Amino acid sequence: MERQRTQGLSVSMALLLFHAQMTLPLVEAYVEQTCSEAAKSDPRVNYKFCVDTLYRHRGSTEADTWRLAQIASDLAVNTSEVGKLLIDDMAKKEVRDPDMRRLLNGCSKLYDDMGTAAARAEDNIRARNYGAAKQLLNQDIAMARQCQASFGRAGKGAPAIVTQIDTEAVNLGILAYAITNLLK
Repeated sequence: MERQRTQGLSVSMALLLFHAQMTLPLVEAYVEQTCSEAAKSDPRVNYKFCVDTLYRHRGSTEADTWRLAQIASDLAVNTSEVGKLLIDDMAKKEVRDPDMRRLLNGCSKLYDDMGTAAARAEDNIRARNYGAAKQLLNQDIAMARQCQASFGRAGKGAPAIVTQIDTEAVNLGILAYAITNLLK
């Protein structure tokens, strides 16, 4: 009797492992499929950025499109929070140029508002209110573009880190929007 249970368990484990190996590539391929669909539906989406970004997030390989939209929005929130912290730190250290400090403080406020918009978008995705989520993500994208543009309007070059954060924030907002737009 014990031997039958052991053999039954071994067969069950073997089938489970076989099933996991057969479905794992399909699950992992879902990120690529979603990114491909997002890039086809929205020319602003960079496919490689999409795949690389989503794969860095734990849980993305097991996610469906609905969850990937949440993940992309969550990454936009995180980037806004990190961006605000970096910009706040730069503003505190800027003692020579009051105009630069003012610009950085303006960007800090934008990044705070971006984080709020992306978080509210994520909440709306969870609630399956995709129209509201897309409106909030459009706001997030517009605010991300305003930061760097404010330096240009003031005749100043944006610090390299601001340019990098803005680019990341815009791309994440676009990504979240495009994936959310795939949801029905």
